[in-house]
Amino acid sequence: MTLANAYDGFKRMFHLEAKQPPAPEPLMRKPLPMVGLFSKLTSEQKAFVLNYKGSENIGGSEFKLKAK
Repeated sequence: MTLANAYDGFKRMFHLEAKQPPAPEPLMRKPLPMVGLFSKLTSEQKAFVLNYKGSENIGGSEFKLKAK
């Protein structure tokens, strides 16, 4: 065993070798595809949702927050 081999083993054992930094993230990356509920609707369903003018209240009136 040479001194150089011992030194290489010591470096590996204590992680003295410098790691390469990760590649930088691009500033303007490609937009991700839509995966929410709205994206899974058909075009007729999307039109219906966008044109809906009814009540948006959900749940019973006993669960509404009371103004202080």
